[in-house]
Amino acid sequence: VLFRSEKTMVLSPVSLYDLSLGVWLGDAVVRDQMITNTGIGFGKGFGGASGTKSSSKAGKSKISSSSSTENTNNMGDGFAEWSMGVQKVAMTYRWNFDDLIRQKFDFGRSMGAYTSDDLPRNSMGNVVLDESMSRRIKAGERITYIDYDMGAYAGFIVGSVCIKAPKYLNFSQNGRAQSRPFYTEFAVFHKTVDKGTASSDNTASILAQQFDENSIPPELYCSRMTRLYSIDGRLSQGSTSFFTLKRMSRGE
Repeated sequence: VLFRSEKTMVLSPVSLYDLSLGVWLGDAVVRDQMITNTGIGFGKGFGGASGTKSSSKAGKSKISSSSSTENTNNMGDGFAEWSMGVQKVAMTYRWNFDDLIRQKFDFGRSMGAYTSDDLPRNSMGNVVLDESMSRRIKAGERITYIDYDMGAYAGFIVGSVCIKAPKYLNFSQNGRAQSRPFYTEFAVFHKTVDKGTASSDNTASILAQQFDENSIPPELYCSRMTRLYSIDGRLSQGSTSFFTLKRMSRGE
């Protein structure tokens, strides 16, 4: 009698090799900023703009007397100022097993809001530091540093976490802003293991499974959040993506 072991999901430290094992397929939930009829500009978060609230005590009586009209006009405040959408997305890492890596995104059909064209589809990087194969450092503490897009962005892989952000931002007081929109990225990687090997006491058993040629490699997953900002530093779009790694076959 064969018993099917139960699976559970745990954090998975990743390396450049793990990222480039295949294509990461998933869906992105997109939240796009909308311009409301109140004439108020973009907000700095997913709530309503601060300018919608009145701080004048003298105006409180007027606001209370026309509360129904005020509530109707402010129906677009808060989360209603953001349009939602779902879009297919594929993420690919191409690594030359040395110091060059390329991050590529292919976006498919969408329903509702879709990913902005200001979010780069390709990003080239130089691997400056790679501790992923170091035996002196624990797997969850190894750091990989990547210099993306000719120094415009810095990328870090620390254990099961991947972070990408601009290296420099320039907002001068004379009104000059960034020359182009910018974005940030935060991703966490997970894998499925047998429940019996999920505890930290069974690390040796997990490693034995990884290096066993006859064992089935664990399923790898990625949860990724991005935030896109306009040239003046205001949040214009946010997305949350969920990926599953489709490994390349030996013939590919």
